[in-house]
Amino acid sequence: MNKDHDYTIQSGDFARICGTTRDTLRYYEKQQLLIPWKDPENGYHYYSYAQIGSFYFISTFRIAGSPTREIRDYLLNANQAGFIPQMGIQIEELKRQRADLDRKIRQLSGVVALDSVFHAHEYGVPTITDCPEGIVFLMAPVASGNAYSLSDIAQDIQHHVHLFPDMAGAFPAGTAMDAADFLNEDYRYIKVISLRQADSSGTVPAEEAFPESIAAWKSVTAFTLPSRRIAAIACRETDGDIKDIYRRFAAFIVEKNLKLLTDVFSLSLVNLVGPDQKRRYLKYIFVSIAD
Repeated sequence: MNKDHDYTIQSGDFARICGTTRDTLRYYEKQQLLIPWKDPENGYHYYSYAQIGSFYFISTFRIAGSPTREIRDYLLNANQAGFIPQMGIQIEELKRQRADLDRKIRQLSGVVALDSVFHAHEYGVPTITDCPEGIVFLMAPVASGNAYSLSDIAQDIQHHVHLFPDMAGAFPAGTAMDAADFLNEDYRYIKVISLRQADSSGTVPAEEAFPESIAAWKSVTAFTLPSRRIAAIACRETDGDIKDIYRRFAAFIVEKNLKLLTDVFSLSLVNLVGPDQKRRYLKYIFVSIAD
């Protein structure tokens, strides 16, 4: 290959133009995907402006998961018979990846939105506040009628998680207790819950999100809170025994004469054993109340 007027861009400049690195360019060269002209006198590598389009073609197909040999075949052999159909396949794959990212964004956005509300208040102290808009709760019933610990509902949790491919952007966060039972110090779990940020329609479209789990999906309730106004308490292991927290929260509800509109939700964002072998947890406990 002769260095005519086309191959004039040094590798560092070409990398900056394409928003990549020289290491990536060297990898593409090694894979015979994007080959520069090499100056025999100084060993410098030069690219042409025409290769910018090739770089983005290669990068796009790699992001979509195309094998290197297929990309090389398209570039070097001009395999046009398979090129257009493969482009369509890669477009669908990119759409799938975008949908997955959107679900993950909704998943994390719901957690971040709740976290921002609870962090604004003192830990271990009940309060009345507003839940963020657009939080969707996915709830599945607990099979056991005598569930007082997470180990009692291990199978329910597994079933709940398996209902949703990649949790469909939902955060498997905790449990629900019947409000009347909670006030009577009966802390049985009756539902397993996850949460997510609503999509543009404000709900969870089962046919779109769970194409392989429609029958299982029917056992799950998806809803937003009937009122954004909530009674809430955030607690950590340093705030005392969890049952004491429950009693403190129940006493607050009774003292304020609050009208409860939902179950009492307990969201476990952190629950682990630290390096010091001590248990650490962060729970958000709340219930929707009438304005």
